[in-house]
Amino acid sequence: MTIFLTIGWLLVHAVGIAAAVDSLFSTRSSQATIAWGLCLLLFPFVTVPLYLIFGRRRQRAYRRLCKRFSNYAALRESSRQKSDAATTELTPIDLKSEVERVLESIAGRQFTTGNKVKFLTSGKSFYEALLKDINAAQHHVFLCFYVVNSDNIGERLAAALAGAKSRGVEVKFLYDRIGSFSLTRRYCEEFALSGVEFTGFNTERSWRSCFHANFRNHRKIAVIDNRVAYVGGFNVGD
Repeated sequence: MTIFLTIGWLLVHAVGIAAAVDSLFSTRSSQATIAWGLCLLLFPFVTVPLYLIFGRRRQRAYRRLCKRFSNYAALRESSRQKSDAATTELTPIDLKSEVERVLESIAGRQFTTGNKVKFLTSGKSFYEALLKDINAAQHHVFLCFYVVNSDNIGERLAAALAGAKSRGVEVKFLYDRIGSFSLTRRYCEEFALSGVEFTGFNTERSWRSCFHANFRNHRKIAVIDNRVAYVGGFNVGD
């Protein structure tokens, strides 16, 4: 019995060491790497199961997307450097333009001008503005929310999206399956009947997805006709 316990103890610690090495390449930040690594080495019996569920972020679709944007940014930066090298006359770069260059490089997009920003500081003002823009949409409505509730606000939003779809507007709605766990089947069926593309966030459709419970889509974004965008902390619900 002592031999079996010793072998089991060694195996668990070996798995803890392997998981600690894996965390070097899988976790999102240096702080998370240090925290997981120490806990996996010191308390593998408790930490290994937790790491398998919450610690890893290896999702193929997410990695492919990151690689795609990384390649795009690298190509864009290479083109910029070649353009700079071909310029014979150097011009001074002020702080503002340098900050813009860095942000454009990170985003992979150029700044545009002529934009206006309005702060919506209450749920009432947010929903009124969003529903008004959805009702006026002519080409597309793309929504992404972490929490969607099938309450009064949720029903009003569903009705507005169904109305937009009936006018020929392209409507896509992405929600988070865990953040919106309280959604009713009837509510989801309403979208299916109206033709709205309503789907839950899930980058990997397999049994492995249950080990990524912490990998959630917390974004709250609305894009309407490439003319209006909503970003911020409001979800959908009373």
